[in-house]
Order: sequence, then C-alpha cells, then structure tokens
Amino acid sequence: MKYHISVIKSSKYCYIFATDDNEEQIGKICINLNSEDVNRYEKIYNGKFAKIILVSTIERAVGQGVATSMMNKVIEVLNDYNLYLNVIPLKRNDKDMDKKELISFYSKFGFTKYDKDICTTTMIKLAS
Repeated sequence: MKYHISVIKSSKYCYIFATDDNEEQIGKICINLNSEDVNRYEKIYNGKFAKIILVSTIERAVGQGVATSMMNKVIEVLNDYNLYLNVIPLKRNDKDMDKKELISFYSKFGFTKYDKDICTTTMIKLAS
C-alpha cells in the first residue's frame, strides 16, 4: 500500500496524517503539546512533554506499516519532547491490537511502562 505522511503543528496540538494515493485519510495521530496532566511527569523528568492522545488507522490499512510510519514521524518532529501515552485499545474490530500488543508496539519506539500510574497503563519515551 502506498501512502503519504503529513504534519500539522500548532502551539497546542500536533497532528500526523497518513493518506493514500487517492488522498483518503487512512491514519492519524493526535498529540497534545500542552496537556494538563503533564505535571505528574515534570516533577520526575526534565524537559518538555507531549501527550499522544490517539493513534488510529482504518481497517484496510492495519498491518501495512502505516502506524509505524506515523510514529516514526512523531519521534522525528517532536524529538525535543518527552512523549507519553495511555495504552487504551480501541478494539473496533478483530484487527485492532489488545493492550499487550500495543505495549509491544510502542516499546519498539523506545517507550517504557511508567509504573506509578495506577488506573491506566502509561508509557513514556524520553527525548533523545
């Protein structure tokens, strides 16, 4: 599958989009560059933080490397940010990853589990 990755960044949000050759959106990542819950992490780690709110691909794009390409673009564009996310599976269909698979997926990009959150699984990737 051929697709293109694009970035829209404002002072508060960053969006990564994947579109196919017909310009149909097949994936997106939404990142909050000024999340209100960041103070939990700023006390422990230094630097700026950004929260990945959503990582999504349409069903026909699952398993085609779209999410991987978008995550690589996030890391490239926000390389001076510490990144964090809550691992919450969407489970819209049988192709969507479960929590264990998502943890494995995000680990490939350098995210590690943050064990101090009790209610939800959080992963953090420190800036390079």
